[in-house]
Amino acid sequence: MGDIYRGAAVVDIWLGEEDTETVLVMEYIPFILQSFSNSDERHKTGDEVPHVIEVLGILTLNSPKWIALRNIFGRPYFRRMWIVQEVALGKKSVVYCGSHSVSWDDLTKSALCLEGDTLRQVEAHRVVKMIKELKRLDGDEYPGHRPFVNLLHQSFNLLCTNPRDKIYGVLGLASDLRPGELLPDYSLSCQKVYHTVTIFCIQKYSSLEVLCHVRNPKELPGLPSWVPDWTVMSKIQESLGFKSAEKYCAAGGNTSRHRSRPRLYISEDNHILYTSGKFVDRIRKKGPILCNEKWDVDEILLKWEKYAHTVSPYATGETYPTILWRTLIADGGTRGKDSDRTRQQLYEAFQNLIERNRGLKDPSVISHDRKNWKPVEEMSIVNSRAMEFEKLMEATSFGRRIAITEHGFLGLVPGDAQVDDEICIFETVSIPFVLRQAQQLGYHKVVGECYLQGWMDGSRFQNLTSVDIEFRIL
Repeated sequence: MGDIYRGAAVVDIWLGEEDTETVLVMEYIPFILQSFSNSDERHKTGDEVPHVIEVLGILTLNSPKWIALRNIFGRPYFRRMWIVQEVALGKKSVVYCGSHSVSWDDLTKSALCLEGDTLRQVEAHRVVKMIKELKRLDGDEYPGHRPFVNLLHQSFNLLCTNPRDKIYGVLGLASDLRPGELLPDYSLSCQKVYHTVTIFCIQKYSSLEVLCHVRNPKELPGLPSWVPDWTVMSKIQESLGFKSAEKYCAAGGNTSRHRSRPRLYISEDNHILYTSGKFVDRIRKKGPILCNEKWDVDEILLKWEKYAHTVSPYATGETYPTILWRTLIADGGTRGKDSDRTRQQLYEAFQNLIERNRGLKDPSVISHDRKNWKPVEEMSIVNSRAMEFEKLMEATSFGRRIAITEHGFLGLVPGDAQVDDEICIFETVSIPFVLRQAQQLGYHKVVGECYLQGWMDGSRFQNLTSVDIEFRIL
């Protein structure tokens, strides 16, 4: 299929029959594209989308045309697994909706503006951005830049009729698979396909990176805890282990340890995973899950703030609110000179609006040290910064909960993490994992990946004096 799409002169895309909003969308798209043009002229560098929103005007977000744009990207097509391959590999794509048509590039450039939609009802812009990046990396200019294991992560929440296609649907896109290296076999059960491909990834990459896909609770019965269930529709928007821009290195650099035995291997029956690493800490207290229902976010963040206060000053020497905003975005986002100051400004703008909202609901909930907080710049700038921080926070924190460990470390852990779960770092993965002791003595189960403030650069791991452990994971 990949060869077919690459060889096609044009890929025609059918969104379905037109409705009363279709004409509004088709009339609105040229106006949006013109806003991009104006934005490009005034802002030669940086992210152009916020500037487009500035050109369009904030009131546009409630207009019938904007709502129609949001709704057209809510159509089922934009959540389907197979669209990624057909659009990413096609030279040219034309989108049809009833009797109307528009180029894929024009339609999806409009979708990028939805990233600034405060209602957060549309996820299509993430798929569009993914396809845009895949198209950029398709070809000889970027060899090996579409690893199979990364594609599995990028397409995790896409839908397909046959759940086996969560794996097979990205084979044609992978840049690091040799012909015949991994062949579709629809005679296998879905469990067998997922189990086989997990082992394949572990052996191919000599890494447990694929375990970052683990989400619980699983839908398919009988899978080992270390085998991801790709049928699970995760509330988590972003995997920590695949945030390549952040360059996490929790286990430090490569060492010469474990030369006397394999660093990771799988039992003969393919059900037990053996890997080396170290025990780091244990969850002592867990907070509520941060969900994407707007009416719950403020209340939950208030509880998270209290957690950050209890561990301030922190082991790294940092204090609240620094340890809080670092945890909320998993220390991600803007990098480079003065990045800490930049990210702190984003957080302060976000916190300013949160406090104002809380004050409107109940003035008594505003903390004493925040009562005098006021915007120091134009509200448009504050709003823009707040939206930027919220975007970073949603991608990292939604679907996860905050936790405090026995040694006073603050972390983001999976939603199903429990008190007494263990936090461990494996040799071959860049981020820590939460494990749970299994009923069988000496065995563990994978709960999922986590972020632990102060542990992500490897320095603390390398200074640990505890002995290495061979984890046996069921």
